[in-house]
Amino acid sequence: MLTKEELQALKSKATELPYVKTQGVGSWAISVVHHKNGKRVVLTPALYEALGSPEKVQFSIVADEQVLLIGKELGMSNRYPVSTKNKPTVYKASLTAQIADVFQLDFTEKSSMTFSDVAVDSLDEGAKIAAVKMKVDAEVDYAEVDHVDVDHTDD
Repeated sequence: MLTKEELQALKSKATELPYVKTQGVGSWAISVVHHKNGKRVVLTPALYEALGSPEKVQFSIVADEQVLLIGKELGMSNRYPVSTKNKPTVYKASLTAQIADVFQLDFTEKSSMTFSDVAVDSLDEGAKIAAVKMKVDAEVDYAEVDHVDVDHTDD
């Protein structure tokens, strides 16, 4: 878990993601989906609740730390509405494209990537902020793992 000082340091280094107007915590914390039928960022219900279930969220990037910050109030001008019809989801092609570009996410042979290294803490008078480490494990593609059965019995 990150300390408040570490989160504050990350926040101070963050770069705002511009809001582009258009027409339109379990085994993983967030999923970045880059599919022809829709580009979006999906939060787990547990992470969404930990952030206070906001109607809109802000994203910012700490590129040198490979961290994506998510929160209701990060002091940025961007605000993305969260759809809660199924899982909490931000539908925004420009957002997912910029995340993919900054963190060098390769969607050549897959349409989504999930990330589970997340810390949630309070900053600035109780506002919740999530810091998601956006590292891609080259050996295991967690986006392809839906369920893992673990047999604890001896053969």
